Amino acid sequence: MRTFSELQADLYAATAQLDEVSRGLAELQSSGGKGGGQTLSRIEALGKRYPVRNHCISEKDGTFQRQYLTLLAALLLVEPGRTEEGWLLLRRIVAGGDADCPLSELQADAVTLPPERMGDFVAAVCREELESPLLLDSMLLSLAVQGGRPTWEYIAGLAELMNYPEDHLQELGKLAASIVAGQDLLACIDCAKRLGSQNVIQLLPQIVLSNTNYHYLCFFPQSDTYWIEGDGTSLFPEETFQKVLQCPAPNIIFRNVHFSGYPILFNKRTRQKKLVLKNCYIHDITNRDKNDIFCVEGIAFVEVQIEGCKFENLSARDYPIRFGSPAVSLERLLIRNTRISNVEGLCSNAYAIYAQAAEVRFENVSMEGIRSPLHWYYSSFDNGHAAGNCTYSSCVGTVIGLPDGFREI
Repeated sequence: MRTFSELQADLYAATAQLDEVSRGLAELQSSGGKGGGQTLSRIEALGKRYPVRNHCISEKDGTFQRQYLTLLAALLLVEPGRTEEGWLLLRRIVAGGDADCPLSELQADAVTLPPERMGDFVAAVCREELESPLLLDSMLLSLAVQGGRPTWEYIAGLAELMNYPEDHLQELGKLAASIVAGQDLLACIDCAKRLGSQNVIQLLPQIVLSNTNYHYLCFFPQSDTYWIEGDGTSLFPEETFQKVLQCPAPNIIFRNVHFSGYPILFNKRTRQKKLVLKNCYIHDITNRDKNDIFCVEGIAFVEVQIEGCKFENLSARDYPIRFGSPAVSLERLLIRNTRISNVEGLCSNAYAIYAQAAEVRFENVSMEGIRSPLHWYYSSFDNGHAAGNCTYSSCVGTVIGLPDGFREI
């Protein structure tokens, strides 16, 4: 294995090629598709439109995001051959990580990166325990540009700086190759389990999904958990949802799933442990003659966690949104970073939002246009409910049990 200094010399040698790379990108930007090439602006637009969703850097601060992404950009400058595919994948990672880093700036940062700063960036990645995701992203970039020895030696240098186990590096290489080859997600998950990296397991579904023609994936990351991953835009079929309800796993996760057109009712008779909805979109569902649009029965789940979701344009005779019931309440309900708007209960004694749980926590939740002739929000529990940085506006009806942390705007 070459020394890091030698690898760094390769990076500095890439500086001499910067003009050529920049000219190539400029030609892409101005050619308007000449010879089938993508423009740089189109690369930016496509990457933003098709992000690698839920990338592990999305929860990190902007400084760390830039360090992580600069290390990836540096790889593309080590061997700037077929860079269109590489810059597109990097832009998708930027978008999926919610980072504010234009490609042109990342390129400039990578070219001017001194050896000691590169070591600092790698150390930051190690502190965040994101070594495996960084190396996996690097391998996928190298495969995207059909990189040769320089890119793989760069990756080996990163691994050496991280003291990354050689057997894990080999497993990671197999995983990257499996992803690019479009192999089964379960095989990829098994490989990630051998690596012992939960961060890689969290990242895999969207990477694999982006390499298939499917709109959603269903799999078991652990024996007690059933995970449904959507592409964030395509509607989730009702018949598939009904099959999910029959799953015996005690924990069910929906992520990036798009629901519309039919009631979402978690009302099976076997009590499971935990239901998680993350970055899901539930909208435009009407049930004027019956109760319930989105419902999680206390007989179905003990705990419900909703994060980063949107509920819009839901109406029912009663209980358009319901958690628990007078007979059986949930034990815990957490709703975070979520928007609920235009929800209506239609009958004279309707409850628009009904939250019957012993412990309820709202964080960064906004409610707008919640309407009912009776209660727009109701919970009979006086204790164990809290809210932080939450608002409501244009709501019609009375309120019982809404936590004090909500403020009207």
